[in-house]
Amino acid sequence: MKPLAKSVPSTSRLAPSRPVTLPLAMLRLDYLSCVLTIVSTILVGKKMWHGWAVAAVNSVIICLIGMRTAQFGFVPANLFCIGLYANNLSRWRPK
Repeated sequence: MKPLAKSVPSTSRLAPSRPVTLPLAMLRLDYLSCVLTIVSTILVGKKMWHGWAVAAVNSVIICLIGMRTAQFGFVPANLFCIGLYANNLSRWRPK
């Protein structure tokens, strides 16, 4: 009986020849974004306008993550969110 599928050798061209390394600053942007999301949610929940500013900074970081990882769907969504945050920030700030 013949095998149904060909076996792929371990030295396949799909496997990277060397490990992919990211700069140390890019490596932890995901954790920074996680912390900023929590902080901005808490601040907005307490009706503090600073939460919108923190959320906008977080959206910029998510755009950077999306660009560096080629997940380009994050960019337009977060640019839209930045616009919403700017609108909310202008309405919530004390006059």
